[in-house]
Amino acid sequence: MFRQLWLQEVFGTEAYALSVDSVMAGQPVLIFSKPVVNADNQRFQLTAAINFSQFVRHEIPE
Repeated sequence: MFRQLWLQEVFGTEAYALSVDSVMAGQPVLIFSKPVVNADNQRFQLTAAINFSQFVRHEIPE
């Protein structure tokens, strides 16, 4: 529910959010959203989620 409201709220703007639930679960997810306009002037929103636990190396050097 929150995600849908957030997406509606940020439509047409560039926005970033960190999911608190994902942080609490130990799998931090960054969500970003960016407006996109095509050649016919139709407006869309590109939204992506990055799971930092899979994106960032967690190896500790010896």
